[in-house]
Amino acid sequence: MQAIVLNTTGPPEVLELVHDFPKPDHAGRVLVRLRSSSVNPVDIGIHEGGFGPIKFPKILGGDLAGVVEEADANSKFKKGDVVAALTPGFYTVTQEGTYAQYAAVEEDHLARLP
Repeated sequence: MQAIVLNTTGPPEVLELVHDFPKPDHAGRVLVRLRSSSVNPVDIGIHEGGFGPIKFPKILGGDLAGVVEEADANSKFKKGDVVAALTPGFYTVTQEGTYAQYAAVEEDHLARLP
């Protein structure tokens, strides 16, 4: 998948478009193909190094809207559902974020859109 990846902190120029970043492991989570994400002040703070230690590579972003690509059989979501989420991608404790084509999201963070 394509993703905007941070390998070091610094100015916007440190953000890199990677064309072959692996899709996130989504065991126990819902795999969402993103249609949109957003840039928030916290993303800027993280890539500038203002939010504590970061494990690299890091994909920034926490908001998303998209379409469910895969979900477990017992999930309340199914392939094709249109969803939105606020994920923990805003935090530095995870390397995953929403500046990517796919995100693995905890079911509790997702909302079905009309």
